[in-house]
Amino acid sequence: MLPVYYKNKKLEQKLLVDLLIKDLLIVELKAIESILPLFQAQLLTCMKLSNKPKGLLINFNCKNIASKGLISLVNSQFSELPKKLLNNSSFINDYLNKIFQS
Repeated sequence: MLPVYYKNKKLEQKLLVDLLIKDLLIVELKAIESILPLFQAQLLTCMKLSNKPKGLLINFNCKNIASKGLISLVNSQFSELPKKLLNNSSFINDYLNKIFQS
């Protein structure tokens, strides 16, 4: 459960996400026929309301997750992260690529 922020105010409602990594990356897991734009919009909204800069949408119902079932999203907060953190955050993508390519 993540806190929700609206206009820099913390609301009483909470968001439920599948995975939260390093308090920066929201991962939404799906097993659906195809990824619809609606799912991307939901993830972007979740990222914005919880002040998280990066999101991954992973669909397990495909033959190759790395090429067809993985969508990476960032919002405006991503560009505000310190460069040191951005350079170190590539380990998340490398790690996920290793998992899904094996």
